[in-house]
Parts: sequence; structure tokens; C-alpha cells
Amino acid sequence: MHDVTTYLCFWDIALLNLPVGTVRRLVLTPSEACSTIKSARARESLICVASADLVAPYASRDRDRHEQLCSVLRGRFGIEIWLNDFLGLGYAPPLTSARVDGGCQLLIVDCAYQIDEASHASGGRRRGEEAPMEHRSSSSACCLTVAPNSITFNMIRRVEC
Repeated sequence: MHDVTTYLCFWDIALLNLPVGTVRRLVLTPSEACSTIKSARARESLICVASADLVAPYASRDRDRHEQLCSVLRGRFGIEIWLNDFLGLGYAPPLTSARVDGGCQLLIVDCAYQIDEASHASGGRRRGEEAPMEHRSSSSACCLTVAPNSITFNMIRRVEC
């Protein structure tokens, strides 16, 4: 697969990504995912797409989630993905632009979240930071973090009949 474009996204897939016909979903090991990404980057055929407009002012939560997953992928698996990979053209290419067709494949990184107990115990505050009056009695403030053991790598490819 030398001239294959590899689209990379986190969490999501859209019907527009899939061609009419038969597709195959493979679950890759972290090592296989790392090799796929390195190879696509070396061929300059890695395109990171997102379901959210990551540069929009209202998308700070989406940017934070992308940044957090990028950080875990680098730290835990040695997969060199950065938030800027999703913003290479000055905008985040939309998920719907990724087509699993011809020489294209889609790598979807998925994960679950867990409550960050240290942040939950402090009401979402950093150590030494005092909660505002309106939040002092609230126990609902918590911070969700990526559960590293839940990360999966799903490759979607078209099957030629």
C-alpha cells in the first residue's frame, strides 16, 4: 500500500466516509497503528480530520480532548500525533472529507474516559486553588481523562470484489 492516503480521526465515523459496497474493519495493535502513521507521514499521505471545527472559538472542549488523546498516544505508545496535525492547513479538515475509496483508508482512534480522582476530589481545581463561592458545595465538578487501557485503533478499508 505505497500510494494509500491514510485519514486519521479520533472517535467518530460518518456514513459519508464509507463507499457503497463492502468495507472491512481491522483492529490494529498500537505497534501496527504506529507503523501505519509513520509510513503515511513519511509518504506525506497522512491527513488528520475531525468531526468538530477545532479552530472555532466555541470548540475549546474538542481541542482539549484532541490534545489530551494526542498526549496519551505519544506518551504511552510512541505515536507522534499532535494537535497541529489536525490544523495543518489553518483549519481542521472535516471528518466528512475522508473517503474510504480507491487508495484511501480511515484509521479511527477510539477511547473511553475515566474520572480523574485527584481533580474530582479538588472540585476540578489545581492544588492550592480555592473554589469560587458558587461551586464550593458542588460535588459534580470533575475532570474526565483518557483511560489509556481503553484506546483502540480501528482501520476501515474498502474491499475490492
